[in-house]
Amino acid sequence: MNSLVLGNANPNEGPVPKSRTVKATSPASKGKTRRFTQAIDVDIRSEERKLIMTETTTTTTTGLLDSLDLESRVTEVDKETPPVAVSESSETMAMNFAGLQGHSLMQNTETVTLRCYGSGGDDQTRTSFEATTATSNQILKEGDNLEEKLIISLDFGTTYSGVAYAFSKSPDKVHVVTDWPGRPGLEFVKVPTLLKYDDDSCKTFKWGYEVDPTDVGTIRGIKLLLDPEKPKIYYGAETKGDSKSPENEVMWSQVTTQSQLVRLHKSTKDIVGDYIDAVFKHALSVILDKQVPQYREALNRLPKEYVLTVPAIWSELAKQATLIAANRSGRTIQPRDLVTEPEAAALYTIQSFAKRGLSVGDGYVLCDAGGGTVDLISYEVVDINPLQLKEVSHATGGAVGSLMLNEGFTQHVRKVIGEEQFREVDEYAFREAVEAFDSRIKRSFESREKWDSAPPGGRIFLGPGIKNDPDNNIARGYLKMTGEALERIFEPLVKEIEKLVQAQVESFRRQKGSDPDGVFLVGGFGANMHLKQYLTKSLRTIEVLQPNDAWAAVVRGAAMNRLPQTIRVISNIAAKSYGTETNRFFQEGIDGRDVGEHKFFDIYSSRYRVPEMRWYIQKGQELKRREPLKFRFYRDIPAEHKPEDLVFTDKLYESAADIAPTHRWEGGIHTHCEVKTNFQGIDTSRLERKSKSDGTTYFSVYYDLVLTSRSAMMTFSAEYDGKTCGRSEVEY
Repeated sequence: MNSLVLGNANPNEGPVPKSRTVKATSPASKGKTRRFTQAIDVDIRSEERKLIMTETTTTTTTGLLDSLDLESRVTEVDKETPPVAVSESSETMAMNFAGLQGHSLMQNTETVTLRCYGSGGDDQTRTSFEATTATSNQILKEGDNLEEKLIISLDFGTTYSGVAYAFSKSPDKVHVVTDWPGRPGLEFVKVPTLLKYDDDSCKTFKWGYEVDPTDVGTIRGIKLLLDPEKPKIYYGAETKGDSKSPENEVMWSQVTTQSQLVRLHKSTKDIVGDYIDAVFKHALSVILDKQVPQYREALNRLPKEYVLTVPAIWSELAKQATLIAANRSGRTIQPRDLVTEPEAAALYTIQSFAKRGLSVGDGYVLCDAGGGTVDLISYEVVDINPLQLKEVSHATGGAVGSLMLNEGFTQHVRKVIGEEQFREVDEYAFREAVEAFDSRIKRSFESREKWDSAPPGGRIFLGPGIKNDPDNNIARGYLKMTGEALERIFEPLVKEIEKLVQAQVESFRRQKGSDPDGVFLVGGFGANMHLKQYLTKSLRTIEVLQPNDAWAAVVRGAAMNRLPQTIRVISNIAAKSYGTETNRFFQEGIDGRDVGEHKFFDIYSSRYRVPEMRWYIQKGQELKRREPLKFRFYRDIPAEHKPEDLVFTDKLYESAADIAPTHRWEGGIHTHCEVKTNFQGIDTSRLERKSKSDGTTYFSVYYDLVLTSRSAMMTFSAEYDGKTCGRSEVEY
């Protein structure tokens, strides 16, 4: 809702109120005038000295406000009230009332009449406002503020990408960019994640709808190359999921992309950075074009925050690679600006369903099925007003997106026309065939019966040289895709997705002792009816829901993630155990031989020590958002130390085991990241001087490594003597 803040008042009680009128004007609008007037009474009881006014009717106003009168009974003021700052766009209106230096009245009633006058058209328009009061704790959450900001989110997808935007003072209005280069006059909520450089210099390129996906040199599937270690297993259509015949190879589109990387001498991060930069620049131009001319300059000066989505299953290294690529676009994007795709989708989807009725304790599994990956996560509703969620089971998923159906189609063609003919198929014609399958056939397939009973439309041209073969539905170079063939192509993929959904549902049951209230299907492939029917049949008593605008759920939710006064995730579940390696004293006669083999002599204490893991976070532990966890560390440094002696590097380890090992040599422990902290600014003269057995002296520096749980990545800082100190750099 549109939020308006009326001034800051003195907390001390004041004299009896008297009438006062505040009037402000904005630059005159051009064109014909229309007037709109609405008066309201406001009950002010604001112990935090803030009056929040929110628009309650959906009204679009165009042009700038000519004037605004605020007639109110307020307390005496010490000086003239500053002018009212007024700003307005075609879809949102925000008014910041700076000043009103009065006194708060804890129990008295103030009457405020707000009259708005606008211009820009012939017809009369009426705007109504509801005024409410709230404490700062009710209207603000940690990290939020009332400064107007432009939030721009990017759902960077494997096959398609999308952009949404919102203004921080209008958190109930999230807009999706639908105008894209290459499709003038048409509206699409997503743009293809395609890019093609004009020449080998790579200085200029086309992207999105400007690119013919069948052209040689087109780069696609680039997102998956940010996480090259993630397996991309697809069981071929002709094997019917036979585990003995895994197609353990990257998809045909990625083969093309990798060959382009070699030819262009550009890294994956460079290309992703170019694409993200182009998308953000275009999105900002679209946002500016939608504003009235007088407002564009002010909007362009607004602080901007960028949000980027990542798959929940990605490694920290892949997320870091995404950050590096995004920052190469010329924008500063930090770990806190990343949000996982399933969480973003959940924010939008559950918020949308809240209007139909939600109760505390309701739980849902969300399945975000996209082109490259499928992510799943579970949430429980813990509060309604404001709407708050907590994670029930940590995110799971796999690289089993719908783009892999293209590989299934390729294998099907190879089987029905034979290897000899397949080798003779024209490369361009076959790319056209795959594109036809990708854009038409697989999106509309629901079931074998419905497909075969519908009017003919599943014909794909393979080329003029293909022999007629009635048994395999090939005539005049065209292959007819039957319902049976499509079912075979879909089967191995939907089975893999069904396994992931069942595992997430079972995890929910273990945690809550009951079934979830439903499974939400979102994402591009999440809108597919065949997938929904398959899961509905598998889950039986659990309803499978496809919300409206499922394709844009992720990008809308990503913008909502940074907006005040909207739905919040207050905690998540640790997917792994996290900790550090400490060196405890070796216990002769108590520690076993295997431990003794790893003991070492500590010159500072003149005793033997042995490495041992200290797990600060256990797998499955609930982690509160924005409630930092502190890991206690210390370092011994020589009394006569060098500046570099005060730069400490700490390793944070992780373990996916249900019960994390005690020692690293037991296996199953991996480095999560290294945190390097510079403490050169601390006052070492306050440190206690200690002596070793040989008489030399040293200092012990005690400090805390502070970890904060975020949506996609943890953030780190360091504290010394209870205060944030130094600079922490994280390497994955």
